[in-house]
Amino acid sequence: MKMMQQRHKSNGFTLIELIISVVILGILIAAVAPLVSSAFMFMEAAKKDENEITNRNLANAMIDFSRTRTGVMKSRLPDPVNTSAPIVAGLFNEASTNSESIALGVLLKSTGVGPNQINFDNAVVQNARVYQRVSDLTFNMPLYVTTGPSMRLTYDYAVVYSTRCGAATACYTSASSSNPPGDSPVLNSGNYSSWKTVGSDYGAVAFSSLSEQKNLLRITAGRLNMLTERFNVDFHNKVRLSSADSATNFFPTNNGGLDLGNTNPVANMGCRDGWYTLSAANVDVLTQLGLDKSEYGVTPWGGIISYCRDYDPAGTGTHNSPPHYGALRINKGTTSLGVPAVISDAAILTF
Repeated sequence: MKMMQQRHKSNGFTLIELIISVVILGILIAAVAPLVSSAFMFMEAAKKDENEITNRNLANAMIDFSRTRTGVMKSRLPDPVNTSAPIVAGLFNEASTNSESIALGVLLKSTGVGPNQINFDNAVVQNARVYQRVSDLTFNMPLYVTTGPSMRLTYDYAVVYSTRCGAATACYTSASSSNPPGDSPVLNSGNYSSWKTVGSDYGAVAFSSLSEQKNLLRITAGRLNMLTERFNVDFHNKVRLSSADSATNFFPTNNGGLDLGNTNPVANMGCRDGWYTLSAANVDVLTQLGLDKSEYGVTPWGGIISYCRDYDPAGTGTHNSPPHYGALRINKGTTSLGVPAVISDAAILTF
């Protein structure tokens, strides 16, 4: 009987023990809950940081891509991909086979970002990564940075950001170029300077091609400096070899078959003999100077560089009469490939 009573006393918990256990458990939960919450917050912050770094790497790749483009599109950002779902406001279309898309894909993937994470993040629901761009913005700056004629640069401004908009959800499948995935507004020329993500969107990286356009303008200035130096050196070398009283215009004459001499300078932007397109097949002036037409006959955008061998803007002289001045002309609008139609569109450098 005594043994049975002892066995009965050893089974289960007393009420006091249960109360103590509950109190201890409550204390533990109260102590651990903030840590769990902090852990989740830390994981969320780490994910956001990871996506922002990815967005920045992708933006840098698109800047790199802009440098590979040619002609008027040189140093211009690629178009956003809007083929409707499965890609809306995306960075890259894997299905495209044109050479530019392939080149862009190579650069985007070379950042270390997985192919499946270019237009979406690596979450199970694949949240959209959005690329918006506003194009044809303009910026005026002097040809020689602080001096010279004012040149008009055309550039693009863009943003890449992350969203909570899953690829299979209505916020993505119903999206369009005028209603991009996520909560943030459309980027346009009226709001780009103040645009920012709203709602649950995050990790925005803003970038533009303006610095690349400025670099192309520096290259343009360098080419024009080289040309004016060669024209001056050639002119003065010929002067030294001539008689002391020679009044000859020693600036190179075009021997390529085109003769634009003795025109009215008032009606020809100050030029009596020209303007010769230095890259033209029937103009051999650069060949005479030992310069490559494909490099020094055009601007980095492919714009025309014209040469005048008898520059008289006042129109007070006569054809080939001293003093002799030459001139180079380009379009102030750097992406305008044609010759300037009016004098206000022309950047003219004399020598």
